[in-house]
Amino acid sequence: MDKTDNRAVYDVDSPEWQWRDKAEKREAQRLFSLEAQWQRKMAAQRAAPCAETVKETTIEQAVAELHKAFRHDMSPEDWEAFQTLNLRQKTAKWQAFIGSVMGDYDSGEIFMLLQFKIDRMVDYWRQFSHLANGDYIRAQMELASRLLQIVINGGTDEKYGEELPYVNLRNEARFEVRYCTKCFLGGKRHEVRYRKAYNLLFKLLQENILHWLD
Repeated sequence: MDKTDNRAVYDVDSPEWQWRDKAEKREAQRLFSLEAQWQRKMAAQRAAPCAETVKETTIEQAVAELHKAFRHDMSPEDWEAFQTLNLRQKTAKWQAFIGSVMGDYDSGEIFMLLQFKIDRMVDYWRQFSHLANGDYIRAQMELASRLLQIVINGGTDEKYGEELPYVNLRNEARFEVRYCTKCFLGGKRHEVRYRKAYNLLFKLLQENILHWLD
């Protein structure tokens, strides 16, 4: 999914879904369509100008509308079934991640675990956040994930040891790392970029992580 896309996108044909039969797959597609309708509705509301008048409602009506909004306009039964699918997807992703982690002998897996957890939070905030500044907070998480990727890959964004377009070396003294045993295949520029990402990551977490709650 494109990280700039704020709509919930579910693909029933994705390999991560293991459907028991065609009927279960069709029901999942129906629930996913309801969620997509809600996301389109929210996108339209965010793009529309603020209403100048407020509709008068009773407390009971307001509470009922609030509960309906929390269910993304689904019925209680559909919302429960949809949440069950989300839990199933979340469990599958955690199981796949845990099975892919190499070992418990050094700090590398700590960064991998932190990135995986932040990426799961990004998915939640993209699909379910109720906060007006949810996109801003999600952007902070996505930045943290990108910085973690650079740390994990030894100074690169994607493939370990890839060539970098430009790294400012003049301010490298500002980004010290007390203890580092990584071997930087790309030399000085990869090392400096790693140190910068490491320092900026923990500064970002220190200043913002306690605000990452919905």
